[in-house]
This record gives sequence, C-alpha cells and structure tokens, in this order.
Amino acid sequence: MSGVLKTRLCYLAMTFLVVMCYETSALGDEDSAKRLLRSKGLRKVQLTYVLRGEGELRKGIRQIAPLERQLRNAIKKRDTIEKQLDKGEQAIELLLEERRRLNRKLSSGSRTWRRYNRLVGQINDVTDQINILRARSKSSRAIDEADGEIGAARQAYSDHIASLRRKIVETQKAYKVLAKDKAVEAALAELGEILDKNLSLGPSRSFEANLKRIGKLELIVASAVIDLRKEGNVLWVDTVVNGKHNLPFVFDTGASYVTIPPDMANQIGLSPQPGDRSISLTIADGSSVRATLMKLDSLKVGEFEIEDVVCAVMPIEMADAPPLLGGSFLQHFTYSIDPQQGILTLTGNSSAGP
Repeated sequence: MSGVLKTRLCYLAMTFLVVMCYETSALGDEDSAKRLLRSKGLRKVQLTYVLRGEGELRKGIRQIAPLERQLRNAIKKRDTIEKQLDKGEQAIELLLEERRRLNRKLSSGSRTWRRYNRLVGQINDVTDQINILRARSKSSRAIDEADGEIGAARQAYSDHIASLRRKIVETQKAYKVLAKDKAVEAALAELGEILDKNLSLGPSRSFEANLKRIGKLELIVASAVIDLRKEGNVLWVDTVVNGKHNLPFVFDTGASYVTIPPDMANQIGLSPQPGDRSISLTIADGSSVRATLMKLDSLKVGEFEIEDVVCAVMPIEMADAPPLLGGSFLQHFTYSIDPQQGILTLTGNSSAGP
C-alpha cells in the first residue's frame, strides 16, 4: 500500500471519528436538555414546552359538559313543575266556575228529585276535583326537591369551575418561575440549536384560550346584587353599552328584546339600513311597530357582561320610547326583584349557555 493511500485512509478515519464524537456529544447534550425540561414538568407540544397542568386543564374542561347538562335538566324540571302547578290553578278556576253553574241550576225553579240528585252528584264530583288540585298546588315538596336539585347541580358546577381556576393560577405561577430559570432557558436554546427549531416556553395558545373560556363559564354560577331606581312604576337599571356608553335602561321582563330608541342608536353607532332584518313589536298601548334587529358588541349590567346581544332599534317615530332591558339580555340569567328595596339580583343561567 502506497504512502499516499495510507495518508488518505488515516485522514478519512480521523474525520469519521471527529464526526462521531461530535454527534455523540450533540446527542448527549440533547438528552441532557430533554431530561432537565422533563424534570421541570415540561413536555413538548409542537414547538412549545408546556406544563402538565395544561393537559389537566383541558381534561377538566371536557368534564364541564355533563355538569352543564345536569344543571340545565334540573332547571328544566323545576320549570316543568311550575307550569304544571300553573295549569292546576287554571283548572281550579274552571272547576269553580263549573260548580257555580251547577249550583245555579240546583237553586233554579222546578226540578225532579232525580235531577236534583244528579246535580248534587255532579257538584260533589267537581268539589272533589277542586280539593285534589288544591292539595297538589299547596304542596311545595316537589318545588323544594327541584330547588334542592338545582342547588346541588349548581354547587357541583361551581366547585368544578373553582378547581379549574385554581389549576390555572397554579400553572400561571409555575410558568413565571420557569421563565426566570436560566437552566430552562439554556436547555431550550440548546435543543433549538440542535434541532434547528425555534422552541419556546409556554403557556400555549390553547391555554390562553381556555383561560378566557373559564372566565366566561364562571359567570354561569356567579350572582350579583344591582341597584334599581324607581321612577313612578318604572324600574331603571344602569348599563354599559359596547364597553364605553353608560346608559340607563328600563328593566322590562315583558320585552322580548333589548330595545333601543333611535337617538340612543345613533349615539352608540347603530345605523339601521333598508336591507336589515326587521320584526313587529307590540308596544305598551297594544299597537304594533316595525323595529330593526341589530347587535350590540356588548352589554354590561353590574359585573355581568354579555357579548353580541341582539337588540331591536325602534323607528324614528318612536323617538320618545324608553330603552328596554329585555329578554335578549335577560335570557342569560335567572333574576329576582325587590321593588321595595330597589334591588335586582342576577344569577348566571346555564340554560342559556355561557
């Protein structure tokens, strides 16, 4: 073998050893960096190293749906019971009227004893039906049980949301600590160089999105007491429209929509166009008007803010109509009013959805 050939072979062998040593060193550095990040509770998701808490949060959010269904079903059950009781009251009124009619026939002029006995029997039957319905309507057991189910379901939902909020706070604190950890910073930089990727430390975009979602879900079980102003027989409540307009509205449970008079619509930047959808609304005097359906970016009452609220903009001839806080906002809540104290209590209602 010539000297030149031996030299070339030695050169190739040395180059191979250098490359092998470099790759072995790089693999060792990569494994070391990965071990360090794992020891910090981090795992790689695409190009971001995230904490296990993010996965636990996603799992917890998936568990919300059955809790929501349980709460919705409990609310629907109570509504059904109330409707049944209302129907019972209506039936009692009809039966009372029937009994009065039979008594008038009984006290009328000529009658045979057979007709008399038949009327008495009919009156007794009607009276029995009235007594049965009254006994049912007086019994609050069904309503109390339904209220208990709603309370238990709401508490389970509230506890779960609170646990997710604690997980969020815990994860956010951990990220703040890791962001200051020089070893984590060095490991990410080293891995990024080895893999030729721009790696980063979480939180991930999905975590930020879930954070916003939890904030909205918390409204479902929140409650707030809001002051009302009484002017004559009308109750007014202060609102914030589109995040910047402080405007009073009449609290009107009979209105299907939030309604906006034309001057207020102009003030908040709503401009109905000829092609916009319109609906017929029945106003207080019983007459009908055409109003334009539009959307408010947001409407806030107390601590509750609802986005994309459908509203009805009144026509120009209804310039004197008051703004009404109606069903398109109130459907998101259960509420009670103490007119004597001037207090409105709003509670988030999952039957309308977060």
